[in-house]
Amino acid sequence: MFKSNERSILVLFFVILSCFQITAQEEKVYTPKKLVKDFENFEQFLRAHPDPYTHITETDFTKKMEAIKASLDVPHTQMEFYKKLSSAVALIKDGHSSVNFSQFWMEKRKKEFGCFPYELHLTNSNELYVLKNLNGGEMKSGVKILSIDGISVDSFLNIIDPY
Repeated sequence: MFKSNERSILVLFFVILSCFQITAQEEKVYTPKKLVKDFENFEQFLRAHPDPYTHITETDFTKKMEAIKASLDVPHTQMEFYKKLSSAVALIKDGHSSVNFSQFWMEKRKKEFGCFPYELHLTNSNELYVLKNLNGGEMKSGVKILSIDGISVDSFLNIIDPY
């Protein structure tokens, strides 16, 4: 689905996101009407991809997009909506299309919680290694990560794979 380098970046991004303890009270909540409008615009963009049906049939793609749209019948936070959009992009499995999370949101969380202190590498056999210690973390380069917050690397990858 992704090249090793792309997977490393994706894993690092989601490791950082998984470290944040965000409550619904802290985030703005968007109405279903706004979510559906934004999702419809996003769907037009995604369908304009040169070949969105290389890894999924148009019928399956349409069904999954309709299911995502139907799930927008309740208010969502920015993170919840981001996960829906990311799972839609993941359907086409091209490694070039992506959804970027709000830089403002990321900067606010980085100031509040700090930064994940490692640059990571994910091998083709789903092994996760520390490449570089970025800001005083305890692990040294070359250390193999077996779990993250008690979750095995395989389980963690299964959790983030839809995104």
